[in-house]
Amino acid sequence: IIYNLFINEITLNSVTISWKVDEQAICQLFWGRTQEYKEEIITEDAFSRGEHSTKITHLLPETSYHFKVACKDTNYNESETTDQKFTTLTPPDIIPPANISNFEAISGDKKIILKWQNPPDLDFKEVKIIRSTEFYPSNPWAGKLVYIGKETFFEDINLTNGITYYYTAFSYDRAGNYSSGAIVSATPGVPPIVPPVKPPVEPPVEPAPPEVEKLELKDFDFFQEEKKIPLIEEKEIKLKEKEPLTVSVDYEKVPEVLKTIMVTL
Repeated sequence: IIYNLFINEITLNSVTISWKVDEQAICQLFWGRTQEYKEEIITEDAFSRGEHSTKITHLLPETSYHFKVACKDTNYNESETTDQKFTTLTPPDIIPPANISNFEAISGDKKIILKWQNPPDLDFKEVKIIRSTEFYPSNPWAGKLVYIGKETFFEDINLTNGITYYYTAFSYDRAGNYSSGAIVSATPGVPPIVPPVKPPVEPPVEPAPPEVEKLELKDFDFFQEEKKIPLIEEKEIKLKEKEPLTVSVDYEKVPEVLKTIMVTL
């Protein structure tokens, strides 16, 4: 009878399987990734009683395997276990998350505001921001820890104006892997006072000369097709469409310095 079947010392690529028999027997271990046990058969080379043990090596990490044990006693009576199963260990996570992105530092009076975007990694845990007044911190322990968390905004206060502060932000995952670090620097200070913008000054409008103020419609002559157009009730004229219009005024009725006459139709 096969009893006390144990699966021991499971690693990334090996496992030890032990069992006991109650009489002299020689055993075989059948194993594989399916219940057909196609990988290998391990056969003992001698009869023995009590505890038996076999180590399987060269397995794949994070993989499930099936096995069974079959034994024969000295009289060739056979006994075997039911299908058993084990899974090798998962390799440790050694891949760090991506760095934060769009890391930005905005200077203020005795403060610096930091903004960023967290990485998209599914196992992302938090961000650590390390500060130094000498240079950018090269690792998560090479400076003063000023922030740790999952937010995307931090205000670093009580700083000294005129001193440059160097920041490195390290994102890390649940396995403790740290990114290479994103850097930014800034120098706090009192922002300059921007004078108010004055509206443009428009030049004063000079009044028209008295001679121009006295002009009336009857003082002008209107011509189309070289014919003078008569005034209608001294307040309007009748024009022909698509024909050029000539307007004239007596030289004596306007000042000598007059440059332009504007007419609105």
